[in-house]
Amino acid sequence: MSLAPYYEHRGITIYHGDCLEVLPSLRGALVVTSPPYNLMRRGSGTGANSIHSGARSLNDKLQTKWYADDMPEAKYQAWQRKVVERCLDVAPCVCYNHKVRYQIKRAGRAQHPMMWLHGLPLWVEIVWDRGGGVAFNCRRPIPSDERIFVFGRPSSWNEIGLTTVWRMPPVPQGLEHPCPFPTELPARCIAMFSGPGDTIIDPFMGAGSTLVAAKDAGRRAIGIDTVEAYCELAARRLDQGVLDLEQSVGGERLTP
Repeated sequence: MSLAPYYEHRGITIYHGDCLEVLPSLRGALVVTSPPYNLMRRGSGTGANSIHSGARSLNDKLQTKWYADDMPEAKYQAWQRKVVERCLDVAPCVCYNHKVRYQIKRAGRAQHPMMWLHGLPLWVEIVWDRGGGVAFNCRRPIPSDERIFVFGRPSSWNEIGLTTVWRMPPVPQGLEHPCPFPTELPARCIAMFSGPGDTIIDPFMGAGSTLVAAKDAGRRAIGIDTVEAYCELAARRLDQGVLDLEQSVGGERLTP
């Protein structure tokens, strides 16, 4: 890994490295990110009788192509809080996408993001209604929502008529990244909380959806990821001008 840019073109920069090492050198107007969720998926839920057949391909991708995010939960939460704090050091506003994880069998409790983000300056909480979900015999209603926690104080505000509940489908399966979020999600954050020419930062860049949305909106952008394959995927999307990963596999873009 290196602090030298992995990719740099027309106001878009990608770093292959640890976000905690790269972030101190950056400055921006807005952070929009979705970190690994610490799903603790290795060695769990993979037996023939423990997973619904319709979800098997997704489970296989999480087992083989996802980040090594099965950390001890306390370590994960401390790491995530530190990252958000560093993000607030480099930008006045942070949009952080996460979800409630019901780890009853493994941890004996649910893990809510505000457990590790408590005390940070919450501006607004947005519910992402995914319109459906997958559950592996969890004996509770199927989770179909995630959250976007907005911390700090936005330096820009643009009224685009949105409420605190956003309904949009996730990106369909069949992509090189197992869990990219829809480009529309960062696009809405960028449209509301930044202005033309501002710099948008994503410390967990993944497939580069935040960078694509920023480019489409006429913003500069900086993405960071520890996985070189994802840096390459994001760079390829930007070079090819594919502004909607979900469109390439038959998804439907929503407008703000």
